[in-house]
Amino acid sequence: MTLEQIVARLSTVAAVIGEAWLGAEKSWAEEFIPPRLRWYQQLDADLAILEARVGLPKLISCYRGPLRDKQATQKAIYEIHGAALLAKAAARVDLHVPRGDGSGKDFDVWAEIQGYAINAESKSRKDEFPFNLPPESQEAPGITEYAGVRETIDPHDAVDLGIKTQPPADGLQYIETPESTVIRQGLLAGLEQLPASGCNLLIFGHIEGDRRNLEDALFGTEVFQFIRDHQTKKARPVWVRTPTGAFSEGPVGEPFAALSGVLWVRLLPHGDSLGRAYRFYPNRRALVPLPKDVVSSLEDVMNKSATPIENKEDIVEE
Repeated sequence: MTLEQIVARLSTVAAVIGEAWLGAEKSWAEEFIPPRLRWYQQLDADLAILEARVGLPKLISCYRGPLRDKQATQKAIYEIHGAALLAKAAARVDLHVPRGDGSGKDFDVWAEIQGYAINAESKSRKDEFPFNLPPESQEAPGITEYAGVRETIDPHDAVDLGIKTQPPADGLQYIETPESTVIRQGLLAGLEQLPASGCNLLIFGHIEGDRRNLEDALFGTEVFQFIRDHQTKKARPVWVRTPTGAFSEGPVGEPFAALSGVLWVRLLPHGDSLGRAYRFYPNRRALVPLPKDVVSSLEDVMNKSATPIENKEDIVEE
């Protein structure tokens, strides 16, 4: 695909990145964009939605820098997609909005939905376990083994809850921090960008990883317990959640009280385009819950925007 064809097919992307810059970086554009055409087509559609609401100069000021940076592009695509999703439900939209409290911080999206002001910050996560570990020796030609052990519950939480943990297996790479803790820390960092009050939403772009890790981060890690029936003297196994999630009661959930909810977003190749999946997680202990009318509007937009496929798990999970 030539640069001229790229500009013709991705006119809004080209306008935001800058046609003159693309011309000067012709080899960059022709090598980087065509293999990722599905992603750029989604990006072009999302930018067109936002351009109609905030204008091209705003898009340039917000997104030109990251869209010229190969390393930042994927996260920018998720941020822009989340903003466009909110824009579909909103009467008014603004991007990269100063908090106005003298902190110098801003948040990614402000949207007026059903008469309510919604503040939103985008966070993304790419969990590559176990492929982020050093490779093991090759057992067969052309096959490299990646193996490791990662905790499912934070060791600090396990100590506080009196849960005994097993020592890591010998000979395997060991990661002490579970993915749910990493996600929880990322959500807290995103929340720090948002205003101290109001309806605050985090858009969680899940580039790679298991959605269940996000649910563990929000509601507490699932652990296996045996419940004994004192009459029959029999024990039955059940899964229960530990009180370690961002939306849990008590001290663990207090830092997240200003968070109204988390909107999970997943984009994955599906046929010749991208598959889209969404799920909204309300914080039932939020200081300012998301109003029901807003939730209804968001769910309507999510249902219309999600990829209509027979088995949604093809998109939701890898």
